[in-house]
Amino acid sequence: METAANAPSVNPQQEPSDSSGMEVNLPQRHTSFYATTMIVLRVEDTLYRVDIRLLQRFQVFREMFDNAGQHNTDKREGVEDTDPIVLQGVTNFEFESLLRVCEPMQFLGSGPVADFKEWSAVLHLCTMWCYDELREHAIKEIEKLNPAPVDSILLARKCNVTKWLKLAYIQLCNRTEPVTADEGLLLGIHLFAELCHIREKFKPGTVTSQPMIVCGHCSYTNNGSYCNRCTRNCLLLNSCNHCGYSLRQNGTHNVNNPTLDNAIDKILEIYDK
Repeated sequence: METAANAPSVNPQQEPSDSSGMEVNLPQRHTSFYATTMIVLRVEDTLYRVDIRLLQRFQVFREMFDNAGQHNTDKREGVEDTDPIVLQGVTNFEFESLLRVCEPMQFLGSGPVADFKEWSAVLHLCTMWCYDELREHAIKEIEKLNPAPVDSILLARKCNVTKWLKLAYIQLCNRTEPVTADEGLLLGIHLFAELCHIREKFKPGTVTSQPMIVCGHCSYTNNGSYCNRCTRNCLLLNSCNHCGYSLRQNGTHNVNNPTLDNAIDKILEIYDK
């Protein structure tokens, strides 16, 4: 199967003959901007017909199409509505959110992808189908939304974004509001009990009024003057000396006490290896 990546930039059409037998010169087809290969996909009970080049951005689909080409079968899935490629384990909402990101000009009427739920769907599919560039973009967009700690934890586990976990656990242990029963059900009873124990031990909101600054990218903390990771002055630079990302203020926990940090590290070791 020829793709836009390995095809020449311009393809001449075969020159047909008119009724008089003379050859007719037709304009050339541009291989990048003349979509000739559409493929039919089924997600749940809905059919989608998309340009195959969109799917070839994903490693999983590239490998699938390459394997199909090697078998060189006459009948291939995805050509007709009666024989679509079925995408298992994907919802309509997830797939349409992904299409809105990949082909935004086709979805101007529905508005851009903007909320946590949609970006979470994009992140999930990019992780599952191995599209690293778009995955990193989705991670950055979700970080801008500053999601609730439990939402961050659940999505981090689902999509293997480990850098979110420590910050989310710190936020849960440090906030004034207790961990709710609903949050406990989502996290699991054992983790819920561990977090309640840590909160009881450190009494969030009462230990100190000194702000805690946590790198939103790598989760290393700044104690107000020095980075706990590299012991250099990060506050004046307003960025993490470990990863270079901008630092942001989160809560009022006393980060000078290493016991809390150790407790969170133990949670990560037990529940998020």
